[in-house]
Amino acid sequence: MSEPLPPPTPDAAGWRPPPPPAGPTPYGAAPSATRSAGLRTATTVLFWCAAASTVALAGALAFRKNVWSDIEDAGVVVGDITRLQDADDAVGAVGAIVAVIGLATTIVLSIWSLRVARRARAAGASNVSPGLACGGWYIPFANAIVPFVQLRRAGDHERRPLGRLNAWQGLFIATAVLALVLNGPGDVDSAESVDDLSGRLDVQVLAGVGIAAVALLMAYFATRALRDLDPPT
Repeated sequence: MSEPLPPPTPDAAGWRPPPPPAGPTPYGAAPSATRSAGLRTATTVLFWCAAASTVALAGALAFRKNVWSDIEDAGVVVGDITRLQDADDAVGAVGAIVAVIGLATTIVLSIWSLRVARRARAAGASNVSPGLACGGWYIPFANAIVPFVQLRRAGDHERRPLGRLNAWQGLFIATAVLALVLNGPGDVDSAESVDDLSGRLDVQVLAGVGIAAVALLMAYFATRALRDLDPPT
C-alpha cells in the first residue's frame, strides 16, 4: 500500500495551498456578528409590522361596531346585512394577517434568542440554556416567562442593561391578557341577545384599541432591548 502524498509546500513565488474548509459551528459557539445583526434587523422589522397589523385590527373592529350601531339606530334596511357581513369579513382577514405576522415574528425571534444564548453560553454563562431561549417562545403561557429568563441571564452575564427587557416582558404579558379579553368576554359568537351582542362588540373594540396601544409600546421597548442584548459591532 502506497504512502499518502505529503502536503504541497509553498513555491518560490510564495504560493500556499488553500486552507481546509471550515467545519460546522459547534454547539454553544458564538455566531458571527453579521448573521446576528441580520437577525436583529429582521426581528425589529417584524415587531413593527406586527404592531401595525394590530392597529389595523382595531380599526376593523371599530368599523364593524359602527356598522352594527347604524343598524340598531335605523333598523335593518336593504344592504345592511351585506355591509355587516363585509365588515365581519374584514375583521377576519385582518385577524389572519395578525396571526401570520405574529408567527413569523416568533420564528425569527426564537432564532435570534438562540444565537444570543449560545454566545453567552460560549462566554461562560453556564446557567443559560440556548434550547429554552429558543423553544420557550413556542410554549403557551410559559412564553411570557421562560425565554425572558434566559435572555435576562445572558444579558446579566454580559453586563447588558436589562430595563427595557423587563418592560418588554411586562407589555408582552399585558398583550396576552387583552387577547384573552378579546376572545372571552368579547366573543360575539356566544352572545345571547341583541343587547349582549352590542356589548360584546364594544368590549372587542376596547380590547382591540388596548392591544394596538400596548403592541406599539412593546415594539418600541422590544426593539431597543434587542440592541441592548445584541449591540451592533
